[in-house]
Amino acid sequence: MRLFMDAMARSIDIGLIQARRRKIAEALEQERVRHEKVVAGLQTELEELTIAERVFVKLSSEGNAASQQETPVGKPEGLPAVSEMIKEALSHHLKLGSPGLAPAGMLSYIRGKWWPEATSNDVGPVAWRMEQNGSLERLETGEYALPEKAERPTVTDRIS
Repeated sequence: MRLFMDAMARSIDIGLIQARRRKIAEALEQERVRHEKVVAGLQTELEELTIAERVFVKLSSEGNAASQQETPVGKPEGLPAVSEMIKEALSHHLKLGSPGLAPAGMLSYIRGKWWPEATSNDVGPVAWRMEQNGSLERLETGEYALPEKAERPTVTDRIS
């Protein structure tokens, strides 16, 4: 009787193991199919983006060839020094109640008032040098500000 029970327990255990193996194999196959679909979709998108990039580069290089020849390089003549533009931008924003500006804010002010073609490379490095030589301060926020000793607008300046 004991042999019969051992043989039956062994067949039940093997049956459970085989059933579990079949279930895992089916789940594995379903995941493999799902992943293949995802990979195929990503490959298609990658190919489309590669084509779009080539077209964009081709079209923009044709259009930019003429505009690059007409675009002057550097700051136009007759404008104040970039350092003066930066100081005015900071002074203006101080009057509005903002203690400082990031280089992007300075650039925006300079583009709006004097130099529409200015780039971040025209303004950011100048602001950094001004901070290094003490003409500007760097706030905890990372923004640049006029130094405390500089002439600050008064409350009446802010109102007007």
